[in-house]
Amino acid sequence: MSQAGLRRHIALSFGPTVLALLTGLAAVPVILSTLGPAAWAAVAVGQAVGYFSSQFVGWGWSAVGASAVAARDPRGQAQYVADSVGPRLWLLGLAFPIGCAAAYVVAPPGDHVWLCVAQAAALIPGGLNGMFYYTGSSRPDLTILFDAVPRAAATVIGLVVLVATKNMFWYIALQFVCDLLLVFFFVRRAESFGARFDLGRRHAWRMLRQQRAAVLITTATNAIGSLPITIVSAFRLPAIATYALADRIRGYAAGALGPLVGTAQGRLHSPDRAVLHHRIRVALRVWTCAAVVVAVGFVFAASWVGRLLSHNSIRIQPSIAIPFAATLALVIMTDFIGGAALLALERVHDVARSWTFAAVVGLPLVAIGAWAYGTTGAAVGVTAIQAIAAAWQWWRLEALLRQE
Repeated sequence: MSQAGLRRHIALSFGPTVLALLTGLAAVPVILSTLGPAAWAAVAVGQAVGYFSSQFVGWGWSAVGASAVAARDPRGQAQYVADSVGPRLWLLGLAFPIGCAAAYVVAPPGDHVWLCVAQAAALIPGGLNGMFYYTGSSRPDLTILFDAVPRAAATVIGLVVLVATKNMFWYIALQFVCDLLLVFFFVRRAESFGARFDLGRRHAWRMLRQQRAAVLITTATNAIGSLPITIVSAFRLPAIATYALADRIRGYAAGALGPLVGTAQGRLHSPDRAVLHHRIRVALRVWTCAAVVVAVGFVFAASWVGRLLSHNSIRIQPSIAIPFAATLALVIMTDFIGGAALLALERVHDVARSWTFAAVVGLPLVAIGAWAYGTTGAAVGVTAIQAIAAAWQWWRLEALLRQE
């Protein structure tokens, strides 16, 4: 691909992210001002539970699917994602009731328990989506057309209905319908390339077994991303709305660099190992600089952004902003090292081990921190998790590059 083509590809890749950021940033203040901080906290916890459950449905395809698709021809790409649909449907039948029950148990205290459950239920079918298909096939235009635009439209329409009715359940219902529509889009695209779908149990079991390493990655990373806020909620900490808002801003900041990660997943591959190593080295330097700059900006901007989004009802103190900034920097690094570089070197097991170890060691630290020091302790615990994963992945990447 020429330099001009690459620049166009990256520009298009940012389209879905820009739409998601704009609609997400619009949703937070509307929900807060319409329903209040207590309802916002319930929605945030429900989103965490629903997203974690949806990643269980995804069963690792979201983590390694883009790299696997990039290594195949168009027909092979379509068949690869078609092979993932049947197993994920079986997992959806298991994850849906369990996720709803979990949301009921960890919902923040108050009158919004069913709001938390409904929000979780609406997001669980998202595990069937085909985002990794569009990313791996280097078609950001399809991501915009068949994912970003429908999601943005559903969010905008939902917010209008929310303001008009003061009823969050209509907003959640639109999200649910949108996820089902997006599944229909990518299934039809795979069918257009002649892909065959097998929904049988035998096929599902065979495919699920092949995904064991990828499952460890998605389970561990999403436990790290989603469970801390449920731990904060389970401890009934009074500042859960502040923690949820700071975590959401951190997520938006990390998501802003998502298109670059997707581009790296699709463009690092090279049959020449020397070229692959050079690309990884150059990209690693860029990612390190980006991580530092974004984290510093987060520290100074978090309080202002928090007041803006909450109409001055929530103030993010430095004691929360600083650990979240450190977490953000480490997330940016692991997005590249574990999400692109090590996968390009075909070291998915190293990525799985790093995240599994970080989750097993770090999540208890989050619980201890929340119990001893409240939301600040929980935020520091999350930073420790990301530091463990980043250190492990960096060590493995450097060792591999030196050996080869």
